[in-house]
Amino acid sequence: MDAVDFVKKVGEAFNVEIPPAAVAEFQTLGDLVSYLDSQG
Repeated sequence: MDAVDFVKKVGEAFNVEIPPAAVAEFQTLGDLVSYLDSQG
C-alpha cells in the first residue's frame, strides 16, 4: 500500500478528510497523528 492509499484509509477510519497538501507535509506517522488530533 502506498502512502496516499494509507492516508486515505486513515482518513476514512477517523472520518476526517485529509487534503493532499497536508499529506505532503507529513514527515512521520507522528505528524499524521498530530494532524488527526487537531481535526477532532
